[in-house]
Parts: sequence; structure tokens; C-alpha cells
Amino acid sequence: SPLTAGFIAFLIYLSVQRLILSQEDPLERAKRYVPVYIFLAAFTITLVTILKGLKHVGLEISLVNSYLLAIAIAVIAILAAIGTVISVTRENPSPSDSPVVAATQPVALPQIISEQNVLDLLPPETLPLTELPVPGE
Repeated sequence: SPLTAGFIAFLIYLSVQRLILSQEDPLERAKRYVPVYIFLAAFTITLVTILKGLKHVGLEISLVNSYLLAIAIAVIAILAAIGTVISVTRENPSPSDSPVVAATQPVALPQIISEQNVLDLLPPETLPLTELPVPGE
């Protein structure tokens, strides 16, 4: 049900917040915990597909084999994720160059948008805006 899915998503959000984002070194924590989240996501999606989706194409797999297949595919997903982390680490030896680090850094406040800034973004054929017809005239 949608309520159950929302509750599970909220629990995942809280765990990411507590285990990764609120820690002193979120990049290292992400390297440690993201494979767990990948396993859970791959396992869940694979198991639901096997148990619910394959019936429509006439393929029946036993419950035990469904779980074993879902675990195997989830482990493959983890290995692919770990391989990706290793290759990214080799390509970017400096942690400050990593896109993950950039995503965890505080962002600057957005620039105050003035009328002139907005006018600079508009195509020339829409200018000047002050000459637009007034309704009812």
C-alpha cells in the first residue's frame, strides 16, 4: 500500500540522515553504507518482479528460488557498485574532486534576483516588458 511504502521511505531517509549525512565524514560513511542500500533496493525490486511480474509472462519460479535469485542479483549489484567506487577513487585520488563531496558541501545562498537580472535572461524579442498592453484599455 502507499502508506507502507511512504513509511519505509521515511525510515530509509532517517537512516541515511543518521548514518551518513550527519556524520563528520559523510563521504567515507557513504562508501560504507551505500552498498547496503543498493542491496536492499536490488533485492526488493528483483523479488517483486519475480513474484508479481513473471506470472504475466507464464513463468513460475518457486518461493525459495525466487529469494535465492533476488539475493544473487542484489550481490551482483553490490559488486558493480563497489567496482564503481573503486574506479572513481582511482580516477579522483583527491576527495575534494569527487562529485559526492561536492554534493555534501554546504551550498551558497542564491543570488538575490532583481528585475534587471530577470530581464537579462529573457530573449530580446520579449523586451521591453514595460510596453505590454494593459487589459481593458
